[in-house]
Amino acid sequence: QGASITTSKMMSLGEEFAMVLHIECDPAKVNSVQAAINDGKLRKEHGLDVGCRAVEPLSPEKKIVPKFVASISFTGVDRPGLLFRLSDVLTTQGLSIEHLQTEQHRSKRGQPHMFTTSCHVCSSVTPDRAALRKALKDLESELDVKIVFDVIDARLHRTVTG
Repeated sequence: QGASITTSKMMSLGEEFAMVLHIECDPAKVNSVQAAINDGKLRKEHGLDVGCRAVEPLSPEKKIVPKFVASISFTGVDRPGLLFRLSDVLTTQGLSIEHLQTEQHRSKRGQPHMFTTSCHVCSSVTPDRAALRKALKDLESELDVKIVFDVIDARLHRTVTG
């Protein structure tokens, strides 16, 4: 079909396997690419559940060129509310989560499961880094987790949405 995979995520979920792909193609081929993916052949021949839909690019006035980009990860004992608290701190600091990945790690019998999350955050304005570091340090103490925070040079980062 002449399309190109630009971004992909693949993971094992128990006995299942899941993929999310972003593909790019000539605008004139969008309908034929969608039809080829959604035609049911992959389900019939390989037992795959497949769906495809078009995603409209953002208009130039809605695109954000980030002035600040960082990666944040934390690891600790899994319990309810970890992501809520992280997103609350990031929102308070004026940051948007661009990408987030979480994982629960199995522990020995009788031991609590561990939880790891990694995310890339960005903002169209540069936050007060000292305040952000303090907020993350306070969160680290509150949740009894280990937080790693790294600033990424925004000039090397792609244009983001949202």
